[in-house]
Amino acid sequence: MVRRTRIARLTAAWASALLLCAGLSPAASAAPETAGPASAAARLDAYWTPARTAAALSAS
Repeated sequence: MVRRTRIARLTAAWASALLLCAGLSPAASAAPETAGPASAAARLDAYWTPARTAAALSAS
């Protein structure tokens, strides 16, 4: 039981470090015109087309 707890704790620490590194990468903020909530919403709208939404809902 102690071993599983240790593995879970190490996995969580590794995953949080990976997410932190990915969030701080220079490529994530390379283009200043893509920053901001309006552009994020536009990218999500472009990604979730009606066909993709229907496929995702039918798969669940």
